[in-house]
Amino acid sequence: DNLDPGLKQWIIAGVSMAVSFIPLVGPILACVIDGTFVDMINALKNGDWAMLGMCALAFVPGMKQAKMGFKVLGHADDIGKATKNLRKNMIKATGKDPGRAFEAHHNLPQKFEKFFNKKGIDNVHDSKYGAWVEKGSHRSDAYAFNKEWESAITSGRVHDKDSIEAFGRELAGGYGYDVRF
Repeated sequence: DNLDPGLKQWIIAGVSMAVSFIPLVGPILACVIDGTFVDMINALKNGDWAMLGMCALAFVPGMKQAKMGFKVLGHADDIGKATKNLRKNMIKATGKDPGRAFEAHHNLPQKFEKFFNKKGIDNVHDSKYGAWVEKGSHRSDAYAFNKEWESAITSGRVHDKDSIEAFGRELAGGYGYDVRF
């Protein structure tokens, strides 16, 4: 996960394209590798019909590469209404980019995104769930922060949207992170 997102997308696109040439199973495997199926499920859940249409084009010969091209060029975020890039969402919402000395922190960790989705939180990458945190602090706090979330989830302390947000406010505040939810 330390790879530059652009480079990572190029690697995924290359592997996906290479695998797509395998007879019979190649196109389906390529859809698994590049996340097309995941994108389709998320588009259905979020009612993002434009992104669903783009995903469906993956099954039309030649169109899969067009969708990958949009992702590589960074335009996939412009097609749908939700993006999974918290940093971009926070810059867009605030109009400010604090530079690379600060990282976008998920007050509701990505690691538990599926759990949060099941409990009614649609997008943990929404800017309201984010905070700017100095890079060194962010990286040194991440393990303990996630462990506290894991404990709250497994103990049943957080069990619905309200309890998740209440715990998130309490925990983030305890670390000195901004809270806007």
